[in-house]
Amino acid sequence: MENQKEELRKKTRSLEEILESTPHTEVNLPSEGIIYPKDNILSKGKLHIRYLKGKDEEILLSPKNLKDTGFADLLLKRVVLEPDFNVLDLSIGDKMYLLLASRISSLGDEYRYKHFECNFCGHEEEDIKFKISESIKDAPKIHDPIQENKNVFETTLPMSGDVIKMKTITGHDMKQFEKKSESLKRVGQELTTMNMLSVLILDTSAIKDEEVSEGRLLKYVDDLIMGDINALKKFLREIRRTPEDTITYKCPKCERKQEIPISFGFDFFFPEY
Repeated sequence: MENQKEELRKKTRSLEEILESTPHTEVNLPSEGIIYPKDNILSKGKLHIRYLKGKDEEILLSPKNLKDTGFADLLLKRVVLEPDFNVLDLSIGDKMYLLLASRISSLGDEYRYKHFECNFCGHEEEDIKFKISESIKDAPKIHDPIQENKNVFETTLPMSGDVIKMKTITGHDMKQFEKKSESLKRVGQELTTMNMLSVLILDTSAIKDEEVSEGRLLKYVDDLIMGDINALKKFLREIRRTPEDTITYKCPKCERKQEIPISFGFDFFFPEY
């Protein structure tokens, strides 16, 4: 209920009014906004996020809220100040970057692990501290969409030579994956990487004079040589422009480095000290 009231208050006020009365920070999106339609607020390439408040902890901890929308989506719905913002429109790369920006702006740069065990020598260490800004790097800008304000990228597969048009993952695609996963589970199957790739591929030069349906694309992906599958996965990672979601840890005993994954759950934003 409280979340709905806040959404209504945002929609009845202009962005200028909201920014004047709300402590906030401005975040430049990794996508630069070029994958979003011109009439979408995200096409400006930046968003304004307010700082987290004490009341957010109680609302974000509600089991009902977490079940209905998921923690990350619910948090961004609350902190992004643009009235016309739709969290499902965000690409995965932009979404992760916003979460990191919200964490740093509201709680500071320090990230702590209460307990960690080295995968190589078994050395255990308590209360490890990291700087998020030093460990998290922006994803490099490698590819641009084939047309500005459209989520369409093009690549040529190395083995077959097929030209593929593909989109980067958005919240809408994640919802589609969830529905597809539930549907497959009912018949005893699981959502595979091939299922997901077939949703993200928009067109291929290999399918001519035929309807480019989801079923046809799934068969196409299933029949691809593994070298082309690996190239597709690599291309998908690159067009996401996703910042790294790991922190490098160097063991003080064996001096070997390993990557520690960051979990964007409740503890990341509301750590217990």
